[in-house]
Amino acid sequence: MSAVAPIHGHQARRTQNGHMLVEMANARACLEALVRDGFTVLRVEIGSAQPVVWIQGCPRCSRLDGAWYRIEGGPRGRVYTWQASCCGCRVQWESREDPGC
Repeated sequence: MSAVAPIHGHQARRTQNGHMLVEMANARACLEALVRDGFTVLRVEIGSAQPVVWIQGCPRCSRLDGAWYRIEGGPRGRVYTWQASCCGCRVQWESREDPGC
């Protein structure tokens, strides 16, 4: 049994499909920009308000002008999750470096 309610009606389906096509186009443009700039793309999540593109954390991530929004602690120390915006997508990565706040 699906947890998502089915979409009924031609117009509702067309609206949803249009939204997904826009998300896919934005995700593709984002991936092309990130790859061109030398980033490693790990995964893409589609279906929410904005596509989320996860990249491998690296020193060049500082060029994305992102902000950290979550800190998780664990046995290996703190992990910061960062995000930036690119082509209508959220770009996210993790770092163990203290942002110096």
